[in-house]
Amino acid sequence: MAYVQTRRVGTGELLTGTFAVISAARREVGIYLVLFAGLGLLTSIDLVGALVSVASFFLYFPAQYWLCQQMLAQSGMGHHSRLRAFSLFFMAILLGAGISIGFNFFWIPGIILGAKWIMAPAYLATDEGNLLDAIGASWRASDGNTLSLSLAFTAAGAIGLVALWAVILTGTATEGLISGSGLVAGPLEGIFLSLSINVLPIAMMALSVASYRALSDNTEQLAAVFE
Repeated sequence: MAYVQTRRVGTGELLTGTFAVISAARREVGIYLVLFAGLGLLTSIDLVGALVSVASFFLYFPAQYWLCQQMLAQSGMGHHSRLRAFSLFFMAILLGAGISIGFNFFWIPGIILGAKWIMAPAYLATDEGNLLDAIGASWRASDGNTLSLSLAFTAAGAIGLVALWAVILTGTATEGLISGSGLVAGPLEGIFLSLSINVLPIAMMALSVASYRALSDNTEQLAAVFE
């Protein structure tokens, strides 16, 4: 059996890597945000608002998967060319249910589960296996680094929530200024709402890619050649 050295990564390295992933894919992140800002703008139009809201839901997972692919590519890693948005959708349901149950038990189990599964989207975009294989690969890759991943997961979540509230407060302040001037603030409300709900998913996807880059055993499998 080939010997594979267990990697160790610190919380600071994971967070630095998360920001590096976002920076490397800043163009793609910008495109993603502009897309959903535009959809948010359209939701304020009475005649098409409901239809756009439905379209936004169906576009969310293809856009998230595309963003994962782009983050991997811009960070120097390969990925599948095909779009596995349905797999990402069902993965989100499975992981979301498990993490939600974990959060009902004093938060800590939910954080640990989120940390253990954070790399699952990156594995889905890079490996040949199905969504369950990606979830299992993420769980195994996190061995020995659960604490640092949990702290990074918590920090990334906190940063995402702070950014979310910053967007909301900016939108509220902007709305107040516009209302005071007698202009209509409706379209801006849709834009800021759409941006605010996408801040945290972007942060978590970047952490997924950063964690995968730091802990994936794909490159370590080459050690088998020298067995």
